[in-house]
Amino acid sequence: LGPAMVECGTQACLDELSCEAEDRGDAGQSGKDKKATFVGPGKGDYKLMTSYNFVGDGRGNYDTGDNALDLGKFTGRVIELCHSGIAWNYLAGVLLIVAVIGVVYIIARIHGHAGLRGSSGGMAYACVGGGRAWETLSDETKVWCCTNGYVSCDALSAGSQWGMFTPKPGQANVQPAPGGAGAQAPGAMGPRPAPCPGSLDVRNWGSVALINAMTNKPGDPATNVEVMNGIVPHMKGRTYFGNANSCVGGKYSNEAYANMQLLGKTFSYVVDLSSAKCGCNAALYLTSLHQNHDVSSCGDYYCDANKVCGVSCAEIDIMEANQVSFYSTLHVGDDGGGVGVGYGSARRDWNASVYGPGARCIDTNLPFSVSASFPVGANGILTGMKVTLSQAGRPCPLSAWIGDYHPFGRNGLQELSQALDAGMTPIVSYWGRGESMRWMDGKGADGRGPCAADRPERCGESVVLVGFSIQDMPNAKQTITAKRQ
Repeated sequence: LGPAMVECGTQACLDELSCEAEDRGDAGQSGKDKKATFVGPGKGDYKLMTSYNFVGDGRGNYDTGDNALDLGKFTGRVIELCHSGIAWNYLAGVLLIVAVIGVVYIIARIHGHAGLRGSSGGMAYACVGGGRAWETLSDETKVWCCTNGYVSCDALSAGSQWGMFTPKPGQANVQPAPGGAGAQAPGAMGPRPAPCPGSLDVRNWGSVALINAMTNKPGDPATNVEVMNGIVPHMKGRTYFGNANSCVGGKYSNEAYANMQLLGKTFSYVVDLSSAKCGCNAALYLTSLHQNHDVSSCGDYYCDANKVCGVSCAEIDIMEANQVSFYSTLHVGDDGGGVGVGYGSARRDWNASVYGPGARCIDTNLPFSVSASFPVGANGILTGMKVTLSQAGRPCPLSAWIGDYHPFGRNGLQELSQALDAGMTPIVSYWGRGESMRWMDGKGADGRGPCAADRPERCGESVVLVGFSIQDMPNAKQTITAKRQ
């Protein structure tokens, strides 16, 4: 340990420590009884210091602790360091190496939590392994672990607004290595789309095959949408719900799109928007794809109310959102503006105190549930759309209602009632880079909107949607059946 390290009890060493104690006004205290930290070569002073100690993976806090150096035990005998330049240089080198290793370890662990969501910026959770049992985790943590790929999870079980994931056999105590397909740096162009990314289950409907768009809009190629225990659209990715086993790579047919009859029903899912900042738009919406027989300028049968790919049709935006804004909008086929609710540039049903990062009701740093209900009246006609956001552990779900829609003097609810009854196709997309989202998340005319400026270059590369389900609304099925008869 160096020529200046001698055993305890050596008078020269004890005298050095006693002198230092006297110089500091600590006479009478033995150097052996003090905790000390090396503060530089030579006969520098000792002082007590604190630092932050890493206390494990997950959402735990960093605990402050005494980082002072106890005069240590080596090979069973207590030794002390006398003030020799050689000894202090040895000790400085050892401490420097230990510090570098510790910093590299902590950084590696932090970056490891990015997992499949390399640019999410969201909160990391402890999943399983290291003594953590799956059944002890909260619903919120299970959603995060499943959607981020740390655990391979089976279909959702009934009875939980979060969707209680269950790990597949052999996965309950395994935490896969971080990284994986789809992880990219912010601002990078997403991967080219795979035509048929896979299938997933929609509760009370069955299996759906995802059908990816190859073109975002004319002249602008789309990027990939992946299936990883849910739907993971990359920036400029768009995918359509299709009938089971209907996706054929490179070929499109309007008959392949799922035709979900949602009149009198509630459509629900869980979303993680933690990577979607100002200027990003994560969308889930319904359009009449199955009924559209016109090939669009995007090379498939895509249609919407704004004719993005040249073909118009009815559109219901359940969600156009990011961390700081949330829009829900009804559109008949020729009304690009529509009528809507939510919070953002021009809508004030909510505000930043209840929706946003760290907000009281919906903290968008964490996953939350979205449901859209389409109730009917006694005549079997749509009476409006109710959108509800909820989050486990939060006491205040947010709801908004659209019950009046008369575009161009027509009965918009009646037209959309017919579209929902005939069947509409859910679509998931993520966009914003190269666009302006000021209409959705800007300050607005009253200056009370969420974003002073859009920064689409800061958009995370992907978002996550999972846990899709359809539920009948009370008495709606009987009312609609009677109307059809």
